[in-house]
Amino acid sequence: MMRGRRSLRVAAAMWFAAGVAPMLACVPALPGGMLDEGAAGTDGRALDAGAGTSGAGGSGGLGGPGGRTTGSAGRASGPGAGGGGGAPGPPGTPPFVADGGRLRNVAVDSESAYWATSPTNALKKARLTDGTSSVLSTSCSGGSFVAVGSGSVYCTVAAGPTDGGILKIPIDGSPPTIIVPSIPNQMVVGADGVYWTTFAEVMKVGLDGGSPVTLAAGQQGATALALDDTYAYWVTSMEGAVKRIGLSGGADPVTLAVVESGVGPGANLAVDATGLCWNDARGTIMKLRFVDGVVAPLLSIVVTASSLAADASGTYWTDGSGGVWTAVPPAGMRLIGRAAAAPSYGIALDATHVYWIGGGNIFRAPK
Repeated sequence: MMRGRRSLRVAAAMWFAAGVAPMLACVPALPGGMLDEGAAGTDGRALDAGAGTSGAGGSGGLGGPGGRTTGSAGRASGPGAGGGGGAPGPPGTPPFVADGGRLRNVAVDSESAYWATSPTNALKKARLTDGTSSVLSTSCSGGSFVAVGSGSVYCTVAAGPTDGGILKIPIDGSPPTIIVPSIPNQMVVGADGVYWTTFAEVMKVGLDGGSPVTLAAGQQGATALALDDTYAYWVTSMEGAVKRIGLSGGADPVTLAVVESGVGPGANLAVDATGLCWNDARGTIMKLRFVDGVVAPLLSIVVTASSLAADASGTYWTDGSGGVWTAVPPAGMRLIGRAAAAPSYGIALDATHVYWIGGGNIFRAPK
């Protein structure tokens, strides 16, 4: 245990000494204590984290059935350790959209939620105001990873040897176009382009396509990907490393942390102004604090995250058994919602709500 902590501190300290710019809120690392389900508990009382009554077992899996996903972009890591279950929560959050298909992730903008479903290969959207859904395109592969930004939806297309890749589908109904002729591990849409990982590379292309740019080469199992205004972050499953590079590239990647327990192919990343969070090979949520470079568990109790997301309001995760949680400083966690069908995965955020997938349906609950 001490050796693992020492290696994390050393790797993080090397990065921190090189200089840290403040960025986007994984909440501060929590030193211990309460498991706050609020109304979710059987009698409304907060639960003691040490007691851990009937913790729900989480099955890892970022991408959900059959997929590697992301945090933005959908992205399973094996059986979870339970933790964070406590007393039974509410009977179940009702579905926001009852799709019934095979979904990999959900993406959200200010007006709609978007997802690809099989076996119809349809890219669908649902209005956030009332959940009314419609088909935007039938060009995506079933179970595609989906991202949205700058007036278009981007999905991965697993087709023939020459026509698979990243497909851009304008929301206004203009014809779709392949902007990248190769299938990524994970994909994120930024303000200036589309970013993705392959096994050995971190790549970028303009929002309308063009010549791809290699931001980082020679990676060993690049998987999960996240962006802020300055950097792209990713994990390498074979090295167990968490890395970053500037959005324009032009320099060698910086290793932020090396995790002795590993990060695994089902890792997730989430970044905000205070730090970078990921789940290790056991599903435990770790956090690198930007203010001092320290790497530590986000929570003092064991939780299992199957997907992660973060913004200025906090850090959120699915536990793989139907629950969706947020960290509550300084020492607890609060149940946001619970899908009746487990596992839960594919989390996404907008300004007011949390979205996730369970049993082929999309769920939504207020933050």
